Amino acid sequence: MYVQAQSMFDTDMYLQLLGAMRLVVKGSKVPSDLDTEIGILPPLQRTILEIIPLLRPSDSFSSEWDLLLRELLFFLLSSEVPAERSKNEESNTGINNGQGGAANSSFILTKDYQIKSKNDVPDVSVSTCIKVVQPPSMPSSEVSSCDTPICNWNHLFMEKLMPVIVELFLEAPPSEKCSIFPEVIKALGRCMNTRRDNPKGSLWRLAVEIFNRVLIHDLMVDTNNIKLDAHMYRHARTRIWKEIADVYDIFLIGSCGRALSFDGTLEALKADEMIEMNVLNVLSDMILEAQTDAPVEILQRLVSTLDLCVSRTGCLPIDRLELMPSHCSRFSLSCLEIMFSLCRFSFEDDWPPARSTISTVSINILIKRCEIILKQFLSDENDLGDLPLPAVRTNETIYVLQALARLHIHSETAFVLNLPAHLKETIKTNEACASNAHLLILFPSFCELVVSREARVRELVQVLLRLVAGALDLQVRS
Repeated sequence: MYVQAQSMFDTDMYLQLLGAMRLVVKGSKVPSDLDTEIGILPPLQRTILEIIPLLRPSDSFSSEWDLLLRELLFFLLSSEVPAERSKNEESNTGINNGQGGAANSSFILTKDYQIKSKNDVPDVSVSTCIKVVQPPSMPSSEVSSCDTPICNWNHLFMEKLMPVIVELFLEAPPSEKCSIFPEVIKALGRCMNTRRDNPKGSLWRLAVEIFNRVLIHDLMVDTNNIKLDAHMYRHARTRIWKEIADVYDIFLIGSCGRALSFDGTLEALKADEMIEMNVLNVLSDMILEAQTDAPVEILQRLVSTLDLCVSRTGCLPIDRLELMPSHCSRFSLSCLEIMFSLCRFSFEDDWPPARSTISTVSINILIKRCEIILKQFLSDENDLGDLPLPAVRTNETIYVLQALARLHIHSETAFVLNLPAHLKETIKTNEACASNAHLLILFPSFCELVVSREARVRELVQVLLRLVAGALDLQVRS
């Protein structure tokens, strides 16, 4: 009826339609059985997935895109209050951000399957089991368990629902999309985090793929057509970046580069490792090294997340390093490579403000991590005596020394380093000193490593000490 007569629907009727949809979706919840285990949805759920795309709000009430998407996101491992209750709470506290119309006409589903609105109009029967009445809204304490979050949905239904939600999200008007964007990111993050408990599941893999797609195709979208005042737009973007940082923080630290229980094939393990690398590449290329409006504190948090991933190998006792799966150390090393790339400067490159910002944010975190790695290597070597170090520790240290020798930084980046005042004055006039200023910070660590038993480490330290001499304009005589 809605598809054939959209022009006859007003906002209240559309809200009643969404209420009916919610009851049908909730009623379709079934316990896990053989059909869902082998990848077959029940007929009712298949029909729901076909109908949902037809519920796009018409142009006459396009502001309801937000409510439609919130209703659908509620069924993706939701731990949030449903859309209409959230909006009523916002209305009661005065936090509505100019969208009071939608909130004032929102409804509450009670245990009697009634839809209650603030407008006092006669009862209208929606179906034999859904009664629509219009008394004043009731307190949230009277909302029954019918509105509690869905916790037991089979993952197959969510896997099919997720692409439908994202397609609707991408079709939404720019202003409505900006408003709901944080909730979409949060819902995808919840699905991504199912990897921790179910590493063999496909829900987290699909969520990661869609998360990357949304960031690539929508985060950098032109904002000229978004009809929001400047304050509301900044607030919305801040919420978006906060949710993005949350997702990366929880997923990268909690689920990536971990020795998760998994009895799959070698090909499956490699595929999962590739997914992790794709997440890191999107983070590096589309956010950290791109021209974005991410606040500085968000950039600091994301770089710190990478740093925590790098720190895993150093946190492990020496006797457990040999037991760590190889993909774990490769993931940590990939995070370290990204941190080096964030600080790298080439004289042939442009140096836009965004590159300057991320470089100055990252450099001190990177240098501190390098110092910790070098000290840990020396400490482990002393503790083991004549015994060889685990290959993981040696390879990590050799990579750090090689990367430091290749790294050149911009003078703006060098100024944020914790150097004595007279060296900062030298940086202003000596380009060679500025580009290798990071080595001056680590000079004491290099001096300690000259007695290392590892020949390759001693060779690299010699190279680095020569670079330090060059930065200080000291002539090294052969």
